[in-house]
This record gives sequence, structure tokens and C-alpha cells, in this order.
Amino acid sequence: MTPRRLRWTAFAVALVIQVAAMLLYGYSTRWCFCAITTVEPPPELSTFVLRFLHLALLPMTSVPRWIPRGPLPIPALYVVALFTWFVVVLALLNAIVFAARVRVGRRIRLVGRERVRPAHLLIGVGILLAVAMAVGAMQRRAWLREAEQVFAATMAATAGGGPPPPGVEFSMYAMDGDTSYVATPEGRYEKRVEARRAGDHFLDQFVVPYEYGGMLRSQSGALYFFTVSSTKDGWSVFVHPPMSSRQ
Repeated sequence: MTPRRLRWTAFAVALVIQVAAMLLYGYSTRWCFCAITTVEPPPELSTFVLRFLHLALLPMTSVPRWIPRGPLPIPALYVVALFTWFVVVLALLNAIVFAARVRVGRRIRLVGRERVRPAHLLIGVGILLAVAMAVGAMQRRAWLREAEQVFAATMAATAGGGPPPPGVEFSMYAMDGDTSYVATPEGRYEKRVEARRAGDHFLDQFVVPYEYGGMLRSQSGALYFFTVSSTKDGWSVFVHPPMSSRQ
């Protein structure tokens, strides 16, 4: 596997990543690319697609923070993202080639690059994907488990009007006609989790969700929706009645 072929392979993969991200972003914004660093995709996209989209566009959304004189034009952001992914993919391919050159016998030695075949790259990429999927699935289960614990602890702590647990932002309101008012949880409630909120597509099982939530029926029979999401400083728990706008 010559260095030139590796560079062309890395460029092709980086180009595919950017084209896929642009198509997904265009679909999510009805083909409006005027605010690529600020507009978030709509929730109907799966969690896996959202994670891929945010990762693929990370160079574009990060560059404005490095430029004190203002954001770069969008074409320049495309070039920056393409170059960034080219470097990342090329580094991964070179690492796979290096691993494929290692021979273990009486002593560890390296064979020539010409001994590395495309099949070796496919095997290395497959191993990396398997590891990434396994780690993602474990992180997803851990995140959902912690989200459930945060929700239960928050509802218990605020049931009597007390403060939420440390690191948790809690807000709950109810409706009286057209008027909303701050409410507090009742002692007992029935919870029904909506799987689609955390992602119910097959590929969603390998990425961390953005939120966990569902429906909540209080002891008095009142119906609410609840959402648990992670923030930079901890967690956020939001409970609101049906047919109300989320803020």
C-alpha cells in the first residue's frame, strides 16, 4: 500500500464524509445552507444521524471560535472541514498500515509497505468500527441508566417543594386554562418511557442519546411529558403538560 494510494484513499473518504454531511444537513434544513454553524437539525432525524452530522461538521462549527475577526465564508469552512477529515483519516490509515506490517515470530519485525493489501485495511477498519460500536453501546446504556436515576432522584427531592439534587436543573409547570404556573411533583406517579426519544433505530443503539423522556401520569390523574437531557454543567429535567410548547 503506497503512500500515494493512502493519500487518495484518505481524500476519497474525507470527501464522502463531507458530501454525506452536506446532503443530510440540506435535507434537515430544506436545502438552506445560509446558517450552517447555528441551525440545528430537526428532531425527526435519528440520533445516530444527528451524532454523525455533528461530528462531520465539527470543524466548521469550531473554526469561528478560533477566528477573532469574525467567521470565515462558508466555502472556506468546507475546505477546512475537508482538510481536517483528510488528515484524520490519513492518520488512521497509516496506523492501520503500520499495525498490518507488524510480524510476530521469534522477534517482532516490520515488513515492507508493499506487503500490505487493501484487505488488511478493510480488516483494520472493521476492527475499529467494532470497537467504536461496542464502546458506544456501553456509553449509551450508562447514559440511560444515569438519566433514569437522575429523573427518579429529582422527582423524589422536589415532591415536597424541596430543591433538586446538585447539578440538576429542574422545571415543571402545569396549565389552568390558558395560564401556566409552576408546579411541583406529587408523591406517586406512573411513567411510560418513549423509546423514540432516545432513538429506536438499530444504529441508535451505538450512540449516546440526546434526551430521555416520555409520559408521566400523576397520582391525581394529571398527564405530563418529561424530558431528561445532559448539559455542560450536569443534567436538566423538564416536565410540562400536553399541548404546551417546550422551551
